[in-house]
Amino acid sequence: MRLIERRTRGALTQPAPEARVESVRTVNITQARRDAPTRWTVALVMAAVDDHEQGVFDASGRLGDAMERDDRIRGCVTTRVNALGAANGVDFAIKPPEGQSDQLARRVDAWWWPCIPDATLLGIARDMLKLGFHLSRIHWKLSEREWRPVRLERWHPSHVRYDETRQRWLARTADDEVVVEPDDPNWLLASRT
Repeated sequence: MRLIERRTRGALTQPAPEARVESVRTVNITQARRDAPTRWTVALVMAAVDDHEQGVFDASGRLGDAMERDDRIRGCVTTRVNALGAANGVDFAIKPPEGQSDQLARRVDAWWWPCIPDATLLGIARDMLKLGFHLSRIHWKLSEREWRPVRLERWHPSHVRYDETRQRWLARTADDEVVVEPDDPNWLLASRT
């Protein structure tokens, strides 16, 4: 009998040594969720950016919404927006214009939070972060012998454009386009320009 045969036969007759089991920690790594395939191509994204730079926000408004279908982008945007508007975010106070009395600031403070709750402020910050502007229609109500704003209605960016020749923002309605004049009390416009 050869040495190899003896080793093989001996291995078959001898009990196998017990396997030493060490505790194993399992880590699950998940990939970001992907929704249905997008129709956005590089060419369409570039066209949306070009239009945005020309003051036409139809495609870029839709692109801003589509970007947040990616969990990573939504998480990043939410983190940045919450840093501005959350309880531990940037301090916010209503102060009167220089030379005005504190009474004006107190009157504004009385209606500010009911009219512009945290969710609305976060929506404004979200539009500003993604698109560089935000437009809302202001709804007014007569109370205590004065008109007070009671609600902001976000105007989706795809229904807004900037007319370079008139140097004015325009909001598209069901009937027509409305020019948003700088001193019009019916609109709230925030922009980085």
